[in-house]
Amino acid sequence: MFSTLISRGTRRALLALAMALPATALATGYETPNPVVTKFYGSKTCADLAPDTTGFRISPVAVGVSHHHDGTLSVTLDQYKSGYDWLVDWTKNQPPQCSVHAVIVGGPSKGNFYSYDPPLSADTGLHAPPSYDKCAKIEYVEFCYTCEVVELGGCTLGYWKNHLASWPASYAPPDPLSSVFATGWNDSLLAALKFHGGPGVDGARRILFKQAVAALLNAAHGDVGYPLSEAEVIDGVNAALATGNRATMIAYAGLLDEANNTGCPLN
Repeated sequence: MFSTLISRGTRRALLALAMALPATALATGYETPNPVVTKFYGSKTCADLAPDTTGFRISPVAVGVSHHHDGTLSVTLDQYKSGYDWLVDWTKNQPPQCSVHAVIVGGPSKGNFYSYDPPLSADTGLHAPPSYDKCAKIEYVEFCYTCEVVELGGCTLGYWKNHLASWPASYAPPDPLSSVFATGWNDSLLAALKFHGGPGVDGARRILFKQAVAALLNAAHGDVGYPLSEAEVIDGVNAALATGNRATMIAYAGLLDEANNTGCPLN
């Protein structure tokens, strides 16, 4: 899974504040080749059906669209009724280095195991076999996935202040904070890296913004291997800002600070 340079708990805490996961369009039908579907009785897990994968079980499964993550894999589910059957669509949101090899869809006493070769990032219309000729709602969905082991890194705000030539092309030092985050502050990204803290909510915002800009640059740089994507950084910062709570903003800034100090691979 992820490198031990940043704890699984820290990544989970970082993601927990990203309350609005980025929406991803659902697929429209099976990709080629079609999945291999195995019907089974009783409760099965990835350990039973897809050895050497990590299992992420979601139970219960809500009707409609819902977002889920286990600290590593982030997915979107959509359970809906079509005719007599209850179906579920799924989409993998993050992270790019993780691959879904199979999905288990379970009902009250039976399940279907959908295996993918090659792995997929989305699928639609999956269902569990009906029980006693009566179709019940889907009770659980389990994702069987593997992740490429990556060496995570993060460059400090001090690095980004002093190495403007290393900034990823998508961001420039004069860009205003308001062009990225949900704020009315028009201070430049470079100015935010130089912010000092202070009392009150505005002081907390300054503490958060300086770590947020460093996190954003880390996430956008292809050679850093940051544990969060740009969207996850932006969503998490915006969620913390929206609380208007000093303690929440400072706590999230502290988590970003930890991620920004996992070791800079850039010169």
